[in-house]
Amino acid sequence: MAAMRGRGEQTRLARGLAWVPLLIVLGVSLYYIDSALEHLESTVTHPDQVAEFMHADSMHYLQMAEAFAEGDFTKCYVRIRPHRQPLYPALLTIAVRTGGDRNLFCLGMVNVLVGLATIWLIFLLGSRLFSSPMVGALTALLYQRNDFIFDYITDRIMTEPLYTLCSFVTLALALLYVKRGKARSLYLASFAGGLAYLTRPNGFFLMAALWGVLAASEILVLARDRGWRRPDLQSLRGIAPRFGIAGLIFLATAIPSWVPRLAYYGN
Repeated sequence: MAAMRGRGEQTRLARGLAWVPLLIVLGVSLYYIDSALEHLESTVTHPDQVAEFMHADSMHYLQMAEAFAEGDFTKCYVRIRPHRQPLYPALLTIAVRTGGDRNLFCLGMVNVLVGLATIWLIFLLGSRLFSSPMVGALTALLYQRNDFIFDYITDRIMTEPLYTLCSFVTLALALLYVKRGKARSLYLASFAGGLAYLTRPNGFFLMAALWGVLAASEILVLARDRGWRRPDLQSLRGIAPRFGIAGLIFLATAIPSWVPRLAYYGN
């Protein structure tokens, strides 16, 4: 009886502690929202900070968003600044249509919400990757305490917060693929990598490096299993289709970026 009672108490304690990571992330989220809104309000009400908030790059993203809000999807921005990508301005379009007349607070809220989404995705994917909700919660806390990210979220209209979100999801899913070997994780990583590319051109180099490392890793595993002999063509046939599908997913996701460049520049 005493042993059963002890096991019951341990079970109740474990169930109680299971809520601790979630409570940490909820606390982190509330603190982040309060701090971000206060800082954003200060930014958009001081003329010197507004000048930084609306500097050259930010203004161009806003102009792209205003064109999207008016239904102009001709992608003429590609001719002006070919390195600009459409995903972030597309999100700003929501703020443009909601706030109207260049409501700076609404525009700044896009990055604030992106930061909040990043906190929760770090918690969820980190918990799954390390099989520990506490690790996910503490990692989310460290992200929230990053002054560089917080500065870009509340002081300007820039792509860094969204690119951080997309690139983190890409890398976390790729690591899940390595850990569990499920092709679904590779395909989702390629989709997230496509979103990273639609945010910044850096996403292309991220995916190229990622595919190269993952493919080389699988080939090395095959060689090790064969006594370090070179894998034959039959062995490689199991790898090629997975990465081929992953590449097609990336290309399909990136259509809003590469199609206008193909139309205007022919490559």
